[in-house]
Amino acid sequence: MRSQITRSAVSVAANIAEGWSRESPRDKAQFFAIAQGSLAETETLLTLCEDFEWFPREETKSLRELLDEVSRMLTTLRRRGRNAGPSRRAPHSAAR
Repeated sequence: MRSQITRSAVSVAANIAEGWSRESPRDKAQFFAIAQGSLAETETLLTLCEDFEWFPREETKSLRELLDEVSRMLTTLRRRGRNAGPSRRAPHSAAR
């Protein structure tokens, strides 16, 4: 379970970084959506650990608050990407 939580948490950060480096708003939003999916996976794994009583709920409260905060940030980034419209690219040069 520890390795699954680690992989999903790392995936969140990696997809945010990759999305941030993309030029087009659509590409950015796609990577942020993938990051949000990985965040949901992390939250689900945390819930399972709580249900199995591996982690006491009172001790995971701060983690849940961080998950909620990151989720809100990703939602904002995805909305900005969708509302930005198509990316504007420089016209191709005629000289080659």
